[in-house]
Amino acid sequence: MKYTFIESAELDNLSEGNSTRLKRILVDYTLRMSYYDTAVKLAESSNIQQDLVDIDVFLEAKKVVDALQKKEVAPALAWCAENKSRLKKTKSKFDFQLRLQEFIELVRAENNMRAITYARKYLAPWGATHMKELQRVVATLAFKSNTECPIYKDPPHSALEIS
Repeated sequence: MKYTFIESAELDNLSEGNSTRLKRILVDYTLRMSYYDTAVKLAESSNIQQDLVDIDVFLEAKKVVDALQKKEVAPALAWCAENKSRLKKTKSKFDFQLRLQEFIELVRAENNMRAITYARKYLAPWGATHMKELQRVVATLAFKSNTECPIYKDPPHSALEIS
């Protein structure tokens, strides 16, 4: 996406404050629409100060999302550790879902002993609040994808499919 349209928006007619505000809004919009390179170039060319826009936050989020798309949860778990208090305040299940995803990947790789050890260490603490989801996922150890049991015939491919 090119940002040459900004020059044609007659920003010269706007006051300096309004012009900066408009550019900040455009940078924010391009970040939210995943046009990261465009946002960085616009911020740089407009001399928008780093503290006026959240480019670093969005780039960090992009790294986490990219890793999750590759089924790598380590960057997301690191982010959860850094933001633990905020996640707890909002009653987020994100870290729990990440742990479930790691467990699912271990089961899918048929690494059952590691999956059991992992469940004991990382999933057991969630038992009091998420027992139903835990039971469903842990049962994938016993019911493989070729089972006749309809509930487990198609095991969850990701933690988001469980609920």
